[in-house]
Amino acid sequence: MATLIEAKVSTKGSKGVKKLAKKPTILLIDDMALPSELYESIFPYRFKVAQSGHLGLETLRTQNETIHLILLDYQMPGLNGLEVLQSIRENYPNIPVWMYTSESCIEEKALAFGAQKLVDKTEEIDKLAMSLDTFFAFQGY
Repeated sequence: MATLIEAKVSTKGSKGVKKLAKKPTILLIDDMALPSELYESIFPYRFKVAQSGHLGLETLRTQNETIHLILLDYQMPGLNGLEVLQSIRENYPNIPVWMYTSESCIEEKALAFGAQKLVDKTEEIDKLAMSLDTFFAFQGY
């Protein structure tokens, strides 16, 4: 089984010095999420998928050091996205969270709870890709 952060080996200069470049990992917490391999075939990032708020929090509990961004749905059975967001902010305040939902009416509340951004699920995949690329470029990936 591959690690959550993949390393690519590239050569640098004529001396053949090898450098490791890590691939950021996104935790997608969404009850309607597809398998991580599908997202990884579309985006140049690693994905972990949790199909409930409880599973997302469990993933964070065991793997938070390897998560670089959380995409969090709002409308889920059990814990809703705002409840999960509140727990994430209390326990993992340094991990960025984007609410990934079609519920635009929760934007103000999500930002007040500590989400960095609201991403509309109904928008083109290219817009999400551009946002992710910009975010990770700014983070140095």
